[in-house]
Amino acid sequence: LQALSNIELIIGVQNQHIRSLGNDVPAATAWVENNVLNYFPDVKFRYIAVGNEINPQDAEAKYVLSAVQNIKTAIASAHLQDQIKVSTATDMSLLGSSYPPSAGSFSKAASSYIYPIITFHASNGSLLLANVYSYFSYIGDTKDISLGYALFLLVLN
Repeated sequence: LQALSNIELIIGVQNQHIRSLGNDVPAATAWVENNVLNYFPDVKFRYIAVGNEINPQDAEAKYVLSAVQNIKTAIASAHLQDQIKVSTATDMSLLGSSYPPSAGSFSKAASSYIYPIITFHASNGSLLLANVYSYFSYIGDTKDISLGYALFLLVLN
């Protein structure tokens, strides 16, 4: 990580650690100490992404929000809450509708999982990260190159 000292980074919590971090604030504190504080301030962390592409049916899903909260608590204990935001990364499979972008919404199956997470992020000024694989859209329809560069907006009621 020392080689990356001139750019801001997003560091990720691996999915297999979600349960332990969600169940135990000291585990989240230890994770932050080992993976962030050991490199700070030389490495500029902008976000911690807790988990990657966890779906509501995954075993880890019920621990994502508490893991995000516990990591945020650990960041606040280190007095870094103004410098490092905590988030989670989701994928497009949670969308129920993505077109037109202004009418985008999550699927009913994902709503009870994702809305509490979004509410937490909104109340803490952090973003919900989304993995958008534009290449797959492009290879599905190479005649419409705009598919590969489409942006979307989720309107949350």
